[in-house]
Amino acid sequence: MSKEVVEATRITLSIFGFSEDPNQFCAYLILPIIYTLMRLIKGKKGRFLYAALLMAMLLVLFKTGSRGGLIAIFAGVGFYILFGVENNKRKMQAITLIVILITVFLCFVYPTLPQQTRERFSIERVQKDRGTGRFDIWETLIYAVTKDPKAMIFGFGIGSTGSILEAANLNARYAHNQWIQVFCDQGMIGLFLFGYLIFFAFYRTVKKNPPVAAAMVSIVALSMSLTMYVFKPYMNILLMCAMNFEPIFTANDETEKVYEIIEEDNSDSK
Repeated sequence: MSKEVVEATRITLSIFGFSEDPNQFCAYLILPIIYTLMRLIKGKKGRFLYAALLMAMLLVLFKTGSRGGLIAIFAGVGFYILFGVENNKRKMQAITLIVILITVFLCFVYPTLPQQTRERFSIERVQKDRGTGRFDIWETLIYAVTKDPKAMIFGFGIGSTGSILEAANLNARYAHNQWIQVFCDQGMIGLFLFGYLIFFAFYRTVKKNPPVAAAMVSIVALSMSLTMYVFKPYMNILLMCAMNFEPIFTANDETEKVYEIIEEDNSDSK
């Protein structure tokens, strides 16, 4: 049974005693937030419900204290509004709606968060803790790879970051950046193949299923602060891009049309 747990004012999720990393927990909110926003923008019914749901997820997002997660989700939301909303009128409505929701959140909800959580989102805090030590990790790994010509091409091998960081007296095993992780493990060859995979997963989805493409944008943004070789939300979104499903329902009005067709068929059969 799952339950919320709070560690040092940051909220995450615990399942059977195993706690999810707050940064990774944010990834589980990517698709729900994007699809809730889609229904809020395009739908005619239940807007207050979707707005309340979006506010609740925004509260959870901030309570995780994850700066990378916040940037990632806002990147996906921004992409969806710019490229997933059909016309300029709806784009302006979406932007206005987001501004209103954020204003309400910052005025009435954000001040209720613990002070330590609010401080995590300040530029001064990022500069002080150097991205929770990520800047030092990235500098160490990039230097280790670039000083070895062979490693630049082929990398040091999967999982090599642990020994490199241990030798540098850094308390970490992974790069906390998927791109640097791949560069260190598999060199330029692996980095090119990984980038190729991400690009075409996004490219073949962007026109056919903008919400999933927006989710991929969020995942790519999140990969700048996480290592995610076997991270389930990343794998799920990548598989959705590969399968390239068209959305079944894109708005409430389309859903109502489908229901009308079903009702007509049922009446004809009777």
